[in-house]
Amino acid sequence: MAKQNEQKQDKPVYVATVRTALSGPEDGIMRKLPESYDVVNSDVRDVLNYLTDKKQIKQDEAPTARSLESEMKKEYTVAVNGRTVRLTDKVAPLFQPKTHRDVTYQNLEMEIASVQEGGLIYKIR
Repeated sequence: MAKQNEQKQDKPVYVATVRTALSGPEDGIMRKLPESYDVVNSDVRDVLNYLTDKKQIKQDEAPTARSLESEMKKEYTVAVNGRTVRLTDKVAPLFQPKTHRDVTYQNLEMEIASVQEGGLIYKIR
């Protein structure tokens, strides 16, 4: 029995968060990914879809979900742990170890930002 508990503890815990670029960290949607989640073969789009699945959104997350949905209706960029990524990038190498209350887990923080048209071109001219 002790060996089984050791194996379970050795299995990494994966946590993913998504928020808009203009919101604070406390305004994100955070989920612990289930043990059955295929982190190795998943890409950024898969995790984003998992986090924003309407069946999982709690009442207090609804405003954040609506903001994310609004951002993603336009052209948008995704930053993971501060680095711009493509939706097709695999997530496994993007997770970073983090510790909270002496519990270590693999963390993925996603930020969604809509792309503003003409801002850079106007500034250059």
